[in-house]
Amino acid sequence: MKRSFLICLLLAGCLLFGGCGYSVSIGEDGLVIARALKDGELARIGDEVIRVPEAKLFLLSEKARIESVYGIDFFSQMVAGKTAAEYLNEELKNFLVRMLEVSAMADSMGVTLNNTELDRIGRAATDLYNGMTAEYKAYTGVGIEDLRSAFTHYYRMQKMLDRIQSSMNVEISDDEARVITIQQIFVTDYGYAEDVVRRAGNGTDFERLGNIYNESGLFTRTVSRLDLSEVYQKAVFPLSSGELSPIFEDDGGYYVVKCVNNYEMELTMENKKTLAARKVGEEFERMYAEFSGRDKLIFGEETFAGFSFIDEVKIGGQTFYDVYDMIFK
Repeated sequence: MKRSFLICLLLAGCLLFGGCGYSVSIGEDGLVIARALKDGELARIGDEVIRVPEAKLFLLSEKARIESVYGIDFFSQMVAGKTAAEYLNEELKNFLVRMLEVSAMADSMGVTLNNTELDRIGRAATDLYNGMTAEYKAYTGVGIEDLRSAFTHYYRMQKMLDRIQSSMNVEISDDEARVITIQQIFVTDYGYAEDVVRRAGNGTDFERLGNIYNESGLFTRTVSRLDLSEVYQKAVFPLSSGELSPIFEDDGGYYVVKCVNNYEMELTMENKKTLAARKVGEEFERMYAEFSGRDKLIFGEETFAGFSFIDEVKIGGQTFYDVYDMIFK
Protein backbone atom coordinates (compact mmCIF):
# COMPACT_ATOMS: atom_id res chain seq x y z
CA MET A 1 0.00 0.00 0.00
CA LYS A 2 1.38 3.42 -0.95
CA ARG A 3 2.09 5.77 1.95
CA SER A 4 0.04 8.94 2.05
CA PHE A 5 1.58 12.43 2.12
CA LEU A 6 0.42 12.80 5.74
CA ILE A 7 2.19 9.60 6.80
CA CYS A 8 5.41 10.79 5.14
CA LEU A 9 5.18 14.08 7.03
CA LEU A 10 4.64 12.25 10.31
CA LEU A 11 7.65 10.04 9.66
CA ALA A 12 9.79 13.07 8.79
CA GLY A 13 8.68 14.74 12.00
CA CYS A 14 9.62 11.64 13.97
CA LEU A 15 13.10 11.64 12.47
CA LEU A 16 13.63 15.33 13.06
CA PHE A 17 12.18 15.40 16.55
CA GLY A 18 13.00 11.96 17.89
CA GLY A 19 12.85 13.18 21.46
CA CYS A 20 9.39 14.71 21.35
CA GLY A 21 7.88 11.82 23.30
CA TYR A 22 6.29 9.90 20.42
CA SER A 23 7.29 6.81 18.48
CA VAL A 24 5.78 6.52 15.00
CA SER A 25 5.89 3.44 12.78
CA ILE A 26 3.93 1.92 9.91
CA GLY A 27 1.81 -1.15 10.50
CA GLU A 28 1.26 -3.91 7.93
CA ASP A 29 -1.94 -2.26 6.75
CA GLY A 30 -0.14 1.04 6.15
CA LEU A 31 -1.77 2.83 9.07
CA VAL A 32 0.24 4.98 11.48
CA ILE A 33 0.83 3.42 14.86
CA ALA A 34 1.76 6.16 17.33
CA ARG A 35 2.72 5.56 20.93
CA ALA A 36 3.16 8.41 23.37
CA LEU A 37 4.63 8.54 26.83
CA LYS A 38 2.04 8.32 29.57
CA ASP A 39 1.65 10.95 32.26
CA GLY A 40 4.64 10.98 34.56
CA GLU A 41 6.88 8.98 32.21
CA LEU A 42 10.21 10.37 31.02
CA ALA A 43 11.51 7.51 28.89
CA ARG A 44 10.35 4.16 27.60
CA ILE A 45 11.73 1.20 25.68
CA GLY A 46 9.08 -1.44 25.15
CA ASP A 47 7.70 -2.23 28.59
CA GLU A 48 10.67 -0.72 30.42
CA VAL A 49 9.91 2.76 31.79
CA ILE A 50 11.66 5.48 33.76
CA ARG A 51 9.25 7.92 35.34
CA VAL A 52 10.03 11.57 36.07
CA PRO A 53 10.24 11.06 39.88
CA GLU A 54 12.85 8.31 39.42
CA ALA A 55 14.92 10.52 37.13
CA LYS A 56 14.76 13.43 39.58
CA LEU A 57 15.89 11.07 42.34
CA PHE A 58 19.06 10.30 40.40
CA LEU A 59 19.57 13.99 39.65
CA LEU A 60 19.44 14.99 43.32
CA SER A 61 21.54 12.03 44.45
CA GLU A 62 24.26 12.87 41.94
CA LYS A 63 23.99 16.58 42.81
CA ALA A 64 24.51 15.81 46.50
CA ARG A 65 27.48 13.58 45.74
CA ILE A 66 29.16 16.26 43.63
CA GLU A 67 28.45 19.05 46.14
CA SER A 68 30.03 17.02 48.93
CA VAL A 69 33.30 16.89 47.00
CA TYR A 70 33.46 20.12 44.98
CA GLY A 71 31.00 22.45 46.69
CA ILE A 72 27.87 24.14 45.36
CA ASP A 73 29.79 26.66 43.23
CA PHE A 74 31.04 23.84 40.99
CA PHE A 75 27.84 23.85 38.92
CA SER A 76 28.48 27.36 37.57
CA GLN A 77 32.01 26.55 36.41
CA MET A 78 32.72 25.98 32.71
CA VAL A 79 33.27 22.45 31.41
CA ALA A 80 33.83 21.72 27.71
CA GLY A 81 32.35 25.08 26.66
CA LYS A 82 29.27 24.96 28.88
CA THR A 83 28.46 25.24 32.55
CA ALA A 84 29.01 22.17 34.70
CA ALA A 85 25.25 22.10 35.35
CA GLU A 86 24.49 21.95 31.61
CA TYR A 87 27.18 19.33 31.06
CA LEU A 88 25.87 17.18 33.92
CA ASN A 89 22.33 17.42 32.55
CA GLU A 90 23.53 15.84 29.32
CA GLU A 91 25.41 13.16 31.25
CA LEU A 92 22.31 12.45 33.36
CA LYS A 93 20.28 11.92 30.22
CA ASN A 94 22.93 9.55 28.82
CA PHE A 95 22.94 7.64 32.10
CA LEU A 96 19.14 7.30 32.23
CA VAL A 97 18.93 6.12 28.62
CA ARG A 98 21.75 3.64 29.18
CA MET A 99 20.15 2.30 32.36
CA LEU A 100 16.86 1.84 30.53
CA GLU A 101 18.51 0.07 27.60
CA VAL A 102 20.45 -2.23 29.93
CA SER A 103 17.22 -3.11 31.73
CA ALA A 104 15.60 -3.95 28.38
CA MET A 105 18.71 -5.97 27.48
CA ALA A 106 18.39 -7.85 30.77
CA ASP A 107 14.79 -8.69 29.87
CA SER A 108 15.87 -10.07 26.51
CA MET A 109 18.57 -12.21 28.19
CA GLY A 110 16.21 -13.54 30.84
CA VAL A 111 17.95 -11.81 33.76
CA THR A 112 15.37 -11.90 36.56
CA LEU A 113 15.46 -11.11 40.26
CA ASN A 114 14.85 -13.76 42.91
CA ASN A 115 12.74 -13.29 46.03
CA THR A 116 15.72 -12.42 48.21
CA GLU A 117 16.79 -9.70 45.78
CA LEU A 118 13.25 -8.34 45.54
CA ASP A 119 13.05 -8.21 49.34
CA ARG A 120 16.29 -6.24 49.51
CA ILE A 121 15.00 -3.83 46.88
CA GLY A 122 11.83 -3.36 48.90
CA ARG A 123 13.83 -2.72 52.06
CA ALA A 124 16.08 -0.22 50.27
CA ALA A 125 13.06 1.65 48.90
CA THR A 126 11.42 1.82 52.32
CA ASP A 127 14.62 2.91 54.09
CA LEU A 128 15.26 5.68 51.58
CA TYR A 129 11.66 6.89 51.57
CA ASN A 130 11.46 7.03 55.37
CA GLY A 131 14.67 9.07 55.50
CA MET A 132 13.67 11.63 52.87
CA THR A 133 12.80 15.17 53.86
CA ALA A 134 9.46 16.65 52.87
CA GLU A 135 11.30 18.98 50.49
CA TYR A 136 13.05 16.00 48.90
CA LYS A 137 9.77 14.16 48.38
CA ALA A 138 7.99 17.24 47.07
CA TYR A 139 10.68 18.05 44.50
CA THR A 140 10.95 14.53 43.12
CA GLY A 141 7.35 13.44 43.62
CA VAL A 142 8.59 9.93 44.41
CA GLY A 143 6.56 7.20 45.98
CA ILE A 144 7.66 3.77 47.16
CA GLU A 145 7.08 2.25 43.70
CA ASP A 146 9.31 4.86 42.06
CA LEU A 147 12.05 3.98 44.52
CA ARG A 148 11.56 0.27 43.87
CA SER A 149 11.93 0.98 40.17
CA ALA A 150 15.13 3.00 40.71
CA PHE A 151 16.77 0.31 42.83
CA THR A 152 15.63 -2.40 40.40
CA HIS A 153 17.05 -0.62 37.35
CA TYR A 154 20.35 0.12 39.10
CA TYR A 155 20.72 -3.36 40.59
CA ARG A 156 19.99 -5.09 37.29
CA MET A 157 22.89 -3.26 35.68
CA GLN A 158 25.20 -4.78 38.30
CA LYS A 159 23.59 -8.20 37.89
CA MET A 160 24.20 -8.04 34.14
CA LEU A 161 27.89 -7.40 34.81
CA ASP A 162 28.01 -10.27 37.31
CA ARG A 163 26.42 -12.64 34.81
CA ILE A 164 28.88 -11.65 32.10
CA GLN A 165 31.79 -12.07 34.51
CA SER A 166 30.69 -15.55 35.59
CA SER A 167 30.24 -16.64 31.97
CA MET A 168 33.66 -15.35 30.89
CA ASN A 169 35.84 -17.15 33.47
CA VAL A 170 38.35 -14.29 33.32
CA GLU A 171 41.91 -15.24 34.25
CA ILE A 172 44.67 -12.66 34.70
CA SER A 173 48.24 -13.87 35.16
CA ASP A 174 50.56 -12.43 37.80
CA ASP A 175 52.88 -11.14 35.10
CA GLU A 176 50.06 -9.42 33.21
CA ALA A 177 48.95 -7.66 36.38
CA ARG A 178 52.42 -7.19 37.88
CA VAL A 179 53.06 -3.86 39.61
CA ILE A 180 56.64 -2.68 40.07
CA THR A 181 58.43 0.22 41.72
CA ILE A 182 61.07 2.04 39.69
CA GLN A 183 63.27 5.12 39.76
CA GLN A 184 63.69 6.95 36.48
CA ILE A 185 66.02 9.57 35.09
CA PHE A 186 64.85 11.36 31.95
CA VAL A 187 67.18 13.54 29.86
CA THR A 188 66.94 15.11 26.42
CA ASP A 189 70.66 14.73 25.68
CA TYR A 190 71.93 11.22 24.95
CA GLY A 191 75.35 12.14 26.31
CA TYR A 192 73.82 12.84 29.73
CA ALA A 193 72.12 9.42 29.65
CA GLU A 194 75.51 7.83 29.00
CA ASP A 195 76.93 9.78 31.96
CA VAL A 196 74.18 8.40 34.20
CA VAL A 197 74.89 4.81 33.17
CA ARG A 198 78.63 5.24 33.62
CA ARG A 199 78.40 6.92 37.03
CA ALA A 200 75.77 4.45 38.29
CA GLY A 201 78.04 1.62 37.17
CA ASN A 202 80.86 3.17 39.19
CA GLY A 203 78.71 3.11 42.33
CA THR A 204 77.17 6.59 42.47
CA ASP A 205 73.81 6.53 44.27
CA PHE A 206 71.00 6.54 41.68
CA GLU A 207 68.87 8.97 43.66
CA ARG A 208 71.78 11.40 43.77
CA LEU A 209 72.13 11.06 39.99
CA GLY A 210 68.44 11.81 39.71
CA ASN A 211 68.87 15.07 41.60
CA ILE A 212 71.65 16.04 39.18
CA TYR A 213 70.35 14.88 35.80
CA ASN A 214 66.61 14.18 35.87
CA GLU A 215 64.64 16.63 33.70
CA SER A 216 61.28 15.13 34.59
CA GLY A 217 59.12 15.90 37.61
CA LEU A 218 58.84 12.15 38.25
CA PHE A 219 61.54 10.04 39.86
CA THR A 220 60.16 7.19 41.99
CA ARG A 221 57.11 5.55 40.43
CA THR A 222 54.93 2.53 41.19
CA VAL A 223 53.49 1.36 37.88
CA SER A 224 51.69 -1.41 36.00
CA ARG A 225 51.97 -2.18 32.30
CA LEU A 226 48.93 -0.01 31.57
CA ASP A 227 50.76 3.04 32.93
CA LEU A 228 53.60 2.77 30.43
CA SER A 229 54.20 2.92 26.70
CA GLU A 230 55.13 -0.31 24.93
CA VAL A 231 58.75 0.86 24.60
CA TYR A 232 58.93 1.65 28.32
CA GLN A 233 57.33 -1.69 29.27
CA LYS A 234 59.82 -3.71 27.23
CA ALA A 235 62.72 -1.87 28.84
CA VAL A 236 61.73 -2.13 32.51
CA PHE A 237 59.49 -5.15 33.14
CA PRO A 238 62.25 -7.74 32.49
CA LEU A 239 64.46 -6.07 35.13
CA SER A 240 65.24 -7.73 38.45
CA SER A 241 65.10 -5.72 41.67
CA GLY A 242 68.15 -3.47 41.85
CA GLU A 243 68.92 -3.82 38.13
CA LEU A 244 69.51 -0.87 35.81
CA SER A 245 67.91 -0.63 32.36
CA PRO A 246 69.86 0.15 29.20
CA ILE A 247 69.29 3.62 27.76
CA PHE A 248 66.02 3.73 25.81
CA GLU A 249 64.29 6.47 23.86
CA ASP A 250 60.72 7.54 24.66
CA ASP A 251 58.68 10.73 25.20
CA GLY A 252 61.08 12.79 23.10
CA GLY A 253 64.13 12.01 25.21
CA TYR A 254 66.11 9.23 26.87
CA TYR A 255 65.48 7.19 30.00
CA VAL A 256 67.67 5.27 32.37
CA VAL A 257 65.58 3.32 34.89
CA LYS A 258 66.44 1.43 38.05
CA CYS A 259 64.07 -1.29 39.24
CA VAL A 260 63.56 -0.93 42.99
CA ASN A 261 61.05 -3.79 43.40
CA ASN A 262 60.01 -5.97 40.46
CA TYR A 263 56.95 -7.42 42.24
CA GLU A 264 54.69 -5.39 44.53
CA MET A 265 52.54 -8.31 45.69
CA GLU A 266 49.55 -6.56 47.29
CA LEU A 267 49.26 -4.00 44.50
CA THR A 268 49.57 -6.76 41.90
CA MET A 269 46.65 -8.64 43.48
CA GLU A 270 44.57 -5.45 43.41
CA ASN A 271 45.53 -4.83 39.79
CA LYS A 272 44.39 -8.35 38.88
CA LYS A 273 40.90 -7.41 40.05
CA THR A 274 41.06 -4.15 38.10
CA LEU A 275 42.12 -5.89 34.88
CA ALA A 276 39.46 -8.58 35.28
CA ALA A 277 36.79 -5.91 35.76
CA ARG A 278 38.10 -4.10 32.68
CA LYS A 279 37.74 -7.22 30.54
CA VAL A 280 34.20 -7.77 31.83
CA GLY A 281 33.44 -4.12 31.05
CA GLU A 282 34.76 -4.48 27.51
CA GLU A 283 32.55 -7.53 26.91
CA PHE A 284 29.59 -5.68 28.39
CA GLU A 285 30.22 -2.73 26.06
CA ARG A 286 30.35 -5.09 23.08
CA MET A 287 27.00 -6.65 24.01
CA TYR A 288 25.50 -3.25 24.78
CA ALA A 289 26.59 -1.88 21.39
CA GLU A 290 24.87 -4.79 19.66
CA PHE A 291 21.65 -4.26 21.62
CA SER A 292 21.52 -0.46 21.75
CA GLY A 293 19.04 0.98 19.28
CA ARG A 294 17.37 -2.36 18.58
CA ASP A 295 14.16 -1.22 20.25
CA LYS A 296 12.65 2.23 19.83
CA LEU A 297 13.49 4.71 22.57
CA ILE A 298 10.84 7.26 23.48
CA PHE A 299 12.25 10.17 25.49
CA GLY A 300 10.45 13.26 26.77
CA GLU A 301 12.89 15.99 25.79
CA GLU A 302 10.56 18.85 26.77
CA THR A 303 10.02 17.38 30.22
CA PHE A 304 13.73 16.77 30.70
CA ALA A 305 14.51 20.37 29.71
CA GLY A 306 13.03 21.37 33.07
CA PHE A 307 15.64 19.36 34.98
CA SER A 308 18.43 21.40 36.54
CA PHE A 309 21.44 20.75 38.76
CA ILE A 310 21.23 24.32 40.06
CA ASP A 311 17.83 23.88 41.74
CA GLU A 312 18.29 24.44 45.46
CA VAL A 313 16.84 21.39 47.15
CA LYS A 314 18.08 20.17 50.51
CA ILE A 315 17.68 16.43 50.56
CA GLY A 316 19.09 15.82 54.04
CA GLY A 317 19.89 12.35 55.27
CA GLN A 318 20.89 9.66 52.80
CA THR A 319 21.05 9.68 49.02
CA PHE A 320 20.06 6.84 46.72
CA TYR A 321 23.70 5.77 46.49
CA ASP A 322 24.15 5.73 50.28
CA VAL A 323 21.25 3.34 50.74
CA TYR A 324 22.24 1.21 47.75
CA ASP A 325 25.75 0.73 49.13
CA MET A 326 24.41 -0.29 52.54
CA ILE A 327 21.87 -2.79 51.24
CA PHE A 328 23.63 -4.31 48.24
CA LYS A 329 27.36 -4.13 48.96
